[in-house]
Amino acid sequence: MKPVKKTALLLVAAAVLFGCIFAAGCVEETEKTPVLSISIEKEGALYYNIGDTFTVTLPSNPSTGYSWVAAPVANLKCEESFEAPETELVGASGSQTFVFSAEKEGTYVIELTYKRAGDEAGIYVYQDVLYVKKGDQHAKGKFVFAGDYLPDAGDLVEITVAGNPASTGYQWFVEADEGLTIVDETFVPANTDLVGAPGKYVWQVTAEAPGVYTFYASLARSADEENPAGFFFVPVLFGLSLQE
Repeated sequence: MKPVKKTALLLVAAAVLFGCIFAAGCVEETEKTPVLSISIEKEGALYYNIGDTFTVTLPSNPSTGYSWVAAPVANLKCEESFEAPETELVGASGSQTFVFSAEKEGTYVIELTYKRAGDEAGIYVYQDVLYVKKGDQHAKGKFVFAGDYLPDAGDLVEITVAGNPASTGYQWFVEADEGLTIVDETFVPANTDLVGAPGKYVWQVTAEAPGVYTFYASLARSADEENPAGFFFVPVLFGLSLQE
């Protein structure tokens, strides 16, 4: 869990999105539908190897004049693409995808800013950190954000990641910043007869006040939580503009 917390401190200190970012409010008795879903595909070791890829997909609507812009980082390659919405509705949001890979060992801070051309500051910022180290272990990461990237306080945000505790002995252990409430946690088995197929962990989170919060998860055996085999963290933003 220690690597996760160290990374998250960088995010919070820099006043992150999202880009990953949200908060919510009191949970009502009536059932709610999450307004934002965050899917994490995290495979391999804690460290990324040279050439391994880390992907971030964020909602984007160029018709508003805003788009995501990646800050250049030495020795970190970035490939960008845009996918138009699957609808003819005028003004509908599409998505931007960024694929990062490092050319050398090191620690790389990824920063994506949602802003208009010519503006110095943006209205949202997504940050993440990649630890790149040569070795036999490889990591592969992909974060996909779908829905309203600026939920209101009280809205639900759903976070999902694959897992297979029964056959591997590993499970996801999670924590959240103060103020970010984990409303529900569910494990959904694989819908297949294939032996060893992974299921899916699903968490629903919310917060009582606007702000930036971070959700942490580490993959470990129950008796060895201090030495995770994998981790991820998600900055979540509710009802808040980061532009001062």
